Amino acid sequence: TVHWVDPSRIEPFSAKHRELMIDIWYPADSATGAPAEYLNVAAFEQTLGADGLRKQLGGAYSAIKAGTVRTHAIAGAPFTRSIKRSSVLIFSPGGGMVREVYAAQLEDLASHGYVVAAISHPYDAIVTVFPDGSHIVYDQKRWPKAPSLEGEANLNQLEWHADDIRFVLDK
Repeated sequence: TVHWVDPSRIEPFSAKHRELMIDIWYPADSATGAPAEYLNVAAFEQTLGADGLRKQLGGAYSAIKAGTVRTHAIAGAPFTRSIKRSSVLIFSPGGGMVREVYAAQLEDLASHGYVVAAISHPYDAIVTVFPDGSHIVYDQKRWPKAPSLEGEANLNQLEWHADDIRFVLDK
C-alpha cells in the first residue's frame, strides 16, 4: 500500500495537492509473515461509524469485523524470481467503492502473473484513509450531475479518474 501525492494537480475541496492511496498486488515468492490486512475496520468505523460501515458492507460486515476475512498476501513479500516481466493492470473502482473490498479479485490477478495497482479515488470512494489517520469521505458535491440511465457520463468524474490513472501509471 502506497500513498502518493500528485504535485501537478490541486484538489479543489482541500486546496492541497491531489493525494491517492494505492494497493499494489504482484506475484510473489513464498514468504513468511502475517497476512496483509483486508480492511482497516477501525479506521473505516472511526470515519463512517459502525452503522455506516455495516450499511456499506452488508452481510459481510460481521465476518470482516471479526477478522475472518483475510488476504493471502504477505505485505512486503519479494517479487517472484520466476517471472522476468509482468503486465501492469490499473484497477479503478467506481460507485463509491474502495479498493480494499476487491482483494480476492486482485489477488487472483496477481497469482496469474499480473501487477495490479488498485486506486481509491478520494471524494468518490466511501472513504479514503491515509497513513497519518486522516481521511476523505465521499462527497456528492464533487459530481455536479448524476449519470443518466440513457448512458450519459459525468465527464468531470471521468476526467478526475483518468488523471488519477495516468498519474499512477507514470509512478
